[in-house]
Amino acid sequence: MAEKLIEKKSLFSLANTALVGLFLLFVLFGLAATFLHISIASLFSDDGSSLSKTLADLPQDNDFALISYDPAGPIAADTSPVEINFTLRAKNLLENEQIAVYVLENGKAVDKTICDTDNKSENEFNCSVPLVFQYSQKNSFLLYPVRIADDKKEFSAKPVSIDVAWGSYISNFWSFSFILVLLALFGLALVAILLLFMLFMSSRSTFTVEYPGEFSIKNILSPFAPGRTNPQKFEWLLSSPFFWAAELIGIAILLLYMALSSSAFSSSEAFFSFIISGALALPIPFFIMAIFWLADYKEREPLPMLMTMFLWGGFACLLALGINSLSGAFLDIFGLGLLTAPLIAPLVEEPFKGAGLVFLSLHHEFDDVVDGIVYGFAVGMGFTFIENWFYLVNNPVSADIGSWLVMFILRSTFFAANHGVFTAFTGAVIGYLKQKNVSWAPWGVFLGIIPAAFFHFAHNFMSAVGMCCGPLGTVIYLFTAIPFFDYGALFVLVAIMLYSVYTAKK
Repeated sequence: MAEKLIEKKSLFSLANTALVGLFLLFVLFGLAATFLHISIASLFSDDGSSLSKTLADLPQDNDFALISYDPAGPIAADTSPVEINFTLRAKNLLENEQIAVYVLENGKAVDKTICDTDNKSENEFNCSVPLVFQYSQKNSFLLYPVRIADDKKEFSAKPVSIDVAWGSYISNFWSFSFILVLLALFGLALVAILLLFMLFMSSRSTFTVEYPGEFSIKNILSPFAPGRTNPQKFEWLLSSPFFWAAELIGIAILLLYMALSSSAFSSSEAFFSFIISGALALPIPFFIMAIFWLADYKEREPLPMLMTMFLWGGFACLLALGINSLSGAFLDIFGLGLLTAPLIAPLVEEPFKGAGLVFLSLHHEFDDVVDGIVYGFAVGMGFTFIENWFYLVNNPVSADIGSWLVMFILRSTFFAANHGVFTAFTGAVIGYLKQKNVSWAPWGVFLGIIPAAFFHFAHNFMSAVGMCCGPLGTVIYLFTAIPFFDYGALFVLVAIMLYSVYTAKK
């Protein structure tokens, strides 16, 4: 690659260094919150085994019995969720008594349904219990009808045993998985070709440098070499394999947590679903990032810095996990869990993604609006890669393959560029201030987060409307959020980028 030696004004002032320190503390806070969340989930989560023993020890009541239930045989694997309809006899049910049905899956309590007993004059009651299941080598349900008496005593009827028939599913799973493997291999091959092409284009680009050999492989592998100033060492630490290793360790921790929480090691099918979800989640975000990098034909950014920002996006997923989860659990207490995505997620995720841009903004190569858009997009696409993996593995190739495909298509088309668009606004503001030689340009992150969080909020809010308002909500979402906020924000950003490239060239 060609180099052009140029003297750049350093932004390592006391105020900007303090901002970097502030965001470093913010990152440490995110890590602490995530590990706290993981610790709480592992130490204090109730797997339902104690309740299972309690239910098994309940006394029988001659005035409380199960008359019938439907379906009575094994459940087909493609019926999740399925309703089990009970008819129960409960003689002399008092005003303050209730009938509940507890659901145990593979020996662990997973759900509880309170039956409708408004008509106390009747001795027979109907109750509908939903069963939701994903693939396991063996799904066996025990459903305990329980009569909760007015003196807090509980009596049970004979439990119902229901099995899920997975035989045909397993055969269909591996047949369908062959297609997924082909898609994944095609996508990963596209990533490899794009990466080679980007390396080729990078080798033909000219970069401004503070000293000869700044972008050489030797310098990248030894950012702390003697003879460089502390600011230069900091700049190139961010683009070195040492920093990449730290980001990858954080991403690996998040992936391990995802694998354990999704029971990825419970069966060969579940493990395959976890791996293939990651392989399918990578190509589209990487492809979009490559398009934006190539579009900056005026002055393409160094690939090591682009890689740092892409990995930072994945690392930001780990940072946001704890605060998102703990905040969501708090809102759930007040029945406001649906507000987590529109209110909490934008205010948590955008600052964590923006932190990477703050660190990189001290580098001389990050010097205008287009740079900010490209780096912001790289951060967002790294975040999208890990988030899509999370969505796919939590909607795995299970009983409802159609739903999994819909999720994959939506995340890879309509929602593919969202996080990149959000964070690119943050980068654009920082880049604009650097382009105008503003000494406090890194502080522009607080201005840039405003449009990023707004578009993030708008998308998540309309998505929540689509989920809670049935078909009408879906229509509203499709015809407002996608054209005005998702692709509308993307078109605004592309227009800003093209205008900036054009004016710079002119």
